[in-house]
Amino acid sequence: MIYEITREIETELRAKGYPYRVVYGPDGDPGRNEARVVIDRDLGANEDIAPPMSKRVNPKQFGVRWLPCRATIYAREPRAGALMHEHTRQCDRAVDKLTIAMHKVIIKRDCLYRVTAAGYLTLAALDAEAIEHFPGVVYRLAFAVSRGVSDTTWAEAAADEGAPANVATVVAATEYVATAGEVSPAAKVEHGSP
Repeated sequence: MIYEITREIETELRAKGYPYRVVYGPDGDPGRNEARVVIDRDLGANEDIAPPMSKRVNPKQFGVRWLPCRATIYAREPRAGALMHEHTRQCDRAVDKLTIAMHKVIIKRDCLYRVTAAGYLTLAALDAEAIEHFPGVVYRLAFAVSRGVSDTTWAEAAADEGAPANVATVVAATEYVATAGEVSPAAKVEHGSP
């Protein structure tokens, strides 16, 4: 699910001229110098599992799993000799556009999301993740996406739904006032009577 969301976010951002590549992680080479966005499931974080948020009948929903994810933005001002404030300005723009694309994509999928932590990574955090000599700044946006836990088959099919039996619909038109010389139309229309 997060892979597909990543691809849809990338498509949304490309349509807006976003200059960074958006990839699904984890990042195989965190030390490279490429400005990019890496989105992945945070496999080291705990998931929250909550009661259902809807009373769907078919398929019946039994709960919601909040999938922990993270987006890591490696941003830099492309101009040689750029200063730190120029890298952070570029990163702020990248985070803003990413946040908007995330919202659009996740909501369009009828899911919810919540940001759980966000901010620039310190030098100590970069060292801990073996991100060496990146000529810019690194920003981490931790978030969780809702995933409904529904009673379906392995192929994600819901239970069969049959047509309701013995349903009669009657529409009665009342208080029709005919003008002089006009004949009143039939006032009762029946559909599906047994």
